[in-house]
Amino acid sequence: MSNYNAVIKLEPERPCKKCKGTGTHDHHWHWNAATMTGHHGPGPCDECKATGRIAKPDFDAIFETVTKGKKGVEKRTFRSSKPKFVNEFKNPAEGRAYYVWRMVRFHGGADVTMPVVASMCVSYDPFEPELNKFSEHIAKAAFGTDMAAAYRWANALGHSIPVPANQPATAFACGPVTDGNKPLAEQPELW
Repeated sequence: MSNYNAVIKLEPERPCKKCKGTGTHDHHWHWNAATMTGHHGPGPCDECKATGRIAKPDFDAIFETVTKGKKGVEKRTFRSSKPKFVNEFKNPAEGRAYYVWRMVRFHGGADVTMPVVASMCVSYDPFEPELNKFSEHIAKAAFGTDMAAAYRWANALGHSIPVPANQPATAFACGPVTDGNKPLAEQPELW
Protein backbone atom coordinates (compact mmCIF):
# COMPACT_ATOMS: atom_id res chain seq x y z
CA MET A 1 0.00 0.00 0.00
CA SER A 2 1.31 3.42 -0.91
CA ASN A 3 1.66 6.17 1.65
CA TYR A 4 1.84 9.28 -0.52
CA ASN A 5 -0.56 11.25 1.70
CA ALA A 6 1.97 11.09 4.55
CA VAL A 7 4.88 12.09 2.31
CA ILE A 8 3.23 14.89 0.32
CA LYS A 9 2.73 17.69 2.84
CA LEU A 10 0.03 20.15 1.77
CA GLU A 11 -2.45 22.35 3.53
CA PRO A 12 -5.82 20.58 3.96
CA GLU A 13 -7.65 22.93 1.58
CA ARG A 14 -7.13 25.94 -0.68
CA PRO A 15 -9.39 28.66 -2.09
CA CYS A 16 -11.39 27.61 -5.15
CA LYS A 17 -9.92 29.04 -8.35
CA LYS A 18 -13.34 29.52 -9.97
CA CYS A 19 -14.93 31.74 -7.30
CA LYS A 20 -11.60 32.87 -5.80
CA GLY A 21 -12.68 31.62 -2.39
CA THR A 22 -15.95 33.54 -2.18
CA GLY A 23 -18.33 30.63 -2.75
CA THR A 24 -20.19 32.76 -5.30
CA HIS A 25 -19.60 32.79 -9.03
CA ASP A 26 -20.66 35.80 -11.11
CA HIS A 27 -21.57 33.78 -14.20
CA HIS A 28 -23.75 31.07 -12.69
CA TRP A 29 -26.51 29.66 -14.94
CA HIS A 30 -29.94 29.91 -13.31
CA TRP A 31 -32.66 27.69 -14.79
CA ASN A 32 -36.37 27.89 -14.02
CA ALA A 33 -37.96 24.56 -14.96
CA ALA A 34 -41.48 25.94 -14.53
CA THR A 35 -41.05 28.76 -17.05
CA MET A 36 -38.38 26.95 -19.11
CA THR A 37 -36.19 30.07 -19.02
CA GLY A 38 -32.70 30.74 -17.82
CA HIS A 39 -30.25 33.55 -17.26
CA HIS A 40 -26.70 34.19 -16.11
CA GLY A 41 -26.00 36.00 -12.87
CA PRO A 42 -24.33 35.66 -9.50
CA GLY A 43 -24.97 32.35 -7.79
CA PRO A 44 -23.39 29.55 -5.77
CA CYS A 45 -20.12 28.23 -7.16
CA ASP A 46 -20.68 24.72 -8.48
CA GLU A 47 -16.97 23.87 -8.40
CA CYS A 48 -16.60 24.11 -4.60
CA LYS A 49 -20.29 23.61 -3.71
CA ALA A 50 -20.42 27.28 -2.55
CA THR A 51 -17.86 26.71 0.24
CA GLY A 52 -15.07 28.71 -1.40
CA ARG A 53 -12.59 25.96 -0.50
CA ILE A 54 -11.36 22.78 -2.19
CA ALA A 55 -9.84 19.92 -0.19
CA LYS A 56 -6.41 18.50 -1.00
CA PRO A 57 -6.21 15.40 -3.17
CA ASP A 58 -6.09 11.89 -1.77
CA PHE A 59 -2.84 10.86 -3.45
CA ASP A 60 -3.05 7.29 -2.14
CA ALA A 61 -6.51 6.81 -3.71
CA ILE A 62 -5.31 8.36 -6.98
CA PHE A 63 -2.32 6.01 -7.05
CA GLU A 64 -4.58 3.00 -6.42
CA THR A 65 -6.87 4.14 -9.26
CA VAL A 66 -4.18 4.70 -11.91
CA THR A 67 -2.31 1.49 -11.10
CA LYS A 68 -3.27 -2.14 -10.80
CA GLY A 69 -1.88 -5.04 -8.86
CA LYS A 70 -2.34 -8.71 -8.25
CA LYS A 71 -3.99 -9.90 -5.08
CA GLY A 72 -1.43 -10.54 -2.36
CA VAL A 73 1.36 -8.75 -4.25
CA GLU A 74 2.54 -5.30 -3.13
CA LYS A 75 3.99 -4.23 -6.48
CA ARG A 76 1.61 -2.30 -8.72
CA THR A 77 1.84 -1.45 -12.43
CA PHE A 78 0.52 1.56 -14.29
CA ARG A 79 -2.78 1.00 -16.12
CA SER A 80 -2.35 1.08 -19.90
CA SER A 81 -6.04 1.79 -20.44
CA LYS A 82 -8.17 4.45 -18.78
CA PRO A 83 -9.65 3.44 -15.42
CA LYS A 84 -13.42 3.05 -15.32
CA PHE A 85 -15.06 6.20 -13.98
CA VAL A 86 -18.70 7.10 -13.43
CA ASN A 87 -18.15 10.72 -14.55
CA GLU A 88 -14.70 12.25 -14.27
CA PHE A 89 -16.06 15.62 -15.41
CA LYS A 90 -18.54 15.92 -12.51
CA ASN A 91 -16.79 13.99 -9.73
CA PRO A 92 -13.69 15.89 -8.50
CA ALA A 93 -11.93 12.78 -7.12
CA GLU A 94 -12.40 10.92 -10.42
CA GLY A 95 -11.35 14.04 -12.36
CA ARG A 96 -8.12 14.24 -10.41
CA ALA A 97 -7.38 10.55 -10.95
CA TYR A 98 -8.14 10.84 -14.67
CA TYR A 99 -5.89 13.91 -14.93
CA VAL A 100 -3.00 12.07 -13.23
CA TRP A 101 -3.51 8.96 -15.41
CA ARG A 102 -3.48 11.06 -18.59
CA MET A 103 -0.53 13.21 -17.51
CA VAL A 104 1.51 10.09 -16.66
CA ARG A 105 0.91 8.91 -20.22
CA PHE A 106 1.85 12.37 -21.54
CA HIS A 107 5.09 12.74 -19.57
CA GLY A 108 6.05 9.09 -20.03
CA GLY A 109 5.53 9.08 -23.79
CA ALA A 110 2.55 6.72 -24.10
CA ASP A 111 0.46 9.59 -25.53
CA VAL A 112 2.19 12.89 -26.31
CA THR A 113 -0.84 14.67 -27.78
CA MET A 114 -1.82 17.71 -25.72
CA PRO A 115 -3.91 16.51 -22.74
CA VAL A 116 -6.75 18.98 -23.32
CA VAL A 117 -9.59 16.72 -22.18
CA ALA A 118 -7.85 15.83 -18.91
CA SER A 119 -7.04 19.47 -18.24
CA MET A 120 -10.76 20.27 -18.32
CA CYS A 121 -11.24 18.00 -15.29
CA VAL A 122 -8.99 20.15 -13.10
CA SER A 123 -9.56 23.61 -14.64
CA TYR A 124 -10.32 25.24 -11.28
CA ASP A 125 -8.44 22.84 -9.01
CA PRO A 126 -5.96 24.79 -6.84
CA PHE A 127 -3.89 21.61 -6.43
CA GLU A 128 -3.24 21.09 -10.17
CA PRO A 129 0.53 21.83 -9.88
CA GLU A 130 0.91 19.12 -7.24
CA LEU A 131 -1.17 16.67 -9.29
CA ASN A 132 1.12 17.31 -12.25
CA LYS A 133 4.25 16.77 -10.13
CA PHE A 134 2.72 13.53 -8.83
CA SER A 135 2.12 12.37 -12.42
CA GLU A 136 5.75 13.15 -13.30
CA HIS A 137 6.86 10.98 -10.37
CA ILE A 138 4.68 8.06 -11.51
CA ALA A 139 5.76 8.50 -15.16
CA LYS A 140 9.40 8.23 -14.18
CA ALA A 141 8.70 5.01 -12.27
CA ALA A 142 6.37 3.50 -14.89
CA PHE A 143 8.03 4.58 -18.15
CA GLY A 144 11.58 5.45 -17.08
CA THR A 145 11.13 9.06 -18.15
CA ASP A 146 8.99 12.09 -17.50
CA MET A 147 10.45 14.05 -20.42
CA ALA A 148 9.11 12.37 -23.59
CA ALA A 149 6.42 14.95 -24.29
CA ALA A 150 8.74 17.80 -23.33
CA TYR A 151 11.26 16.75 -25.97
CA ARG A 152 8.56 16.22 -28.58
CA TRP A 153 6.85 19.56 -28.00
CA ALA A 154 10.01 21.63 -27.50
CA ASN A 155 11.26 20.54 -30.92
CA ALA A 156 7.80 20.96 -32.49
CA LEU A 157 7.75 24.55 -31.24
CA GLY A 158 11.01 25.41 -32.99
CA HIS A 159 13.73 24.50 -30.52
CA SER A 160 16.60 22.21 -31.50
CA ILE A 161 16.96 20.01 -28.45
CA PRO A 162 18.70 16.69 -28.99
CA VAL A 163 16.57 13.79 -27.79
CA PRO A 164 18.52 11.18 -25.80
CA ALA A 165 18.49 7.66 -27.23
CA ASN A 166 16.81 6.24 -24.12
CA GLN A 167 13.55 8.09 -24.87
CA PRO A 168 10.50 6.36 -26.41
CA ALA A 169 9.75 6.77 -30.12
CA THR A 170 7.01 9.29 -29.26
CA ALA A 171 9.67 11.77 -28.03
CA PHE A 172 11.05 12.14 -31.57
CA ALA A 173 9.55 14.53 -34.11
CA CYS A 174 8.60 11.90 -36.69
CA GLY A 175 7.66 9.20 -34.20
CA PRO A 176 4.16 8.02 -33.31
CA VAL A 177 2.05 10.20 -30.98
CA THR A 178 0.26 7.48 -29.00
CA ASP A 179 0.51 3.82 -28.06
CA GLY A 180 -3.01 3.08 -29.36
CA ASN A 181 -4.75 3.04 -25.96
CA LYS A 182 -6.37 6.45 -26.45
CA PRO A 183 -9.87 6.67 -24.92
CA LEU A 184 -12.73 7.62 -27.22
CA ALA A 185 -13.34 10.94 -25.42
CA GLU A 186 -9.74 11.95 -26.24
CA GLN A 187 -9.91 11.12 -29.95
CA PRO A 188 -10.35 14.80 -30.98
CA GLU A 189 -6.83 15.41 -29.60
CA LEU A 190 -5.56 13.47 -32.65
CA TRP A 191 -7.17 15.77 -35.21
